[in-house]
Amino acid sequence: MPVATHTTTTPASIQNQPSSSSASLSFGDTGTSVSTLQNDLVSQGYLTNGIFTNGTFDATTLRAVQAFQCAEGIVCVGDYGYGFVGPKTRAALGM
Repeated sequence: MPVATHTTTTPASIQNQPSSSSASLSFGDTGTSVSTLQNDLVSQGYLTNGIFTNGTFDATTLRAVQAFQCAEGIVCVGDYGYGFVGPKTRAALGM
């Protein structure tokens, strides 16, 4: 009698984003693109060194992204894309 096997796959939506500069970023992502995002947010005064995990899109980074997006008129509370770093947010940050 054959033995059943079980394969588990991770959905693409929760896998780490590639580190290319054109990739969108969201909560939970890691890598050099997140570090670049954090550095940009620090330089613009939306994030403070020492209160976030470098290279990890953590809750502190998310709040900074959301504050930036609202201030720049990109998206705001409740709008689709709020806290997601896509082309509009990247362009506003100069990424």
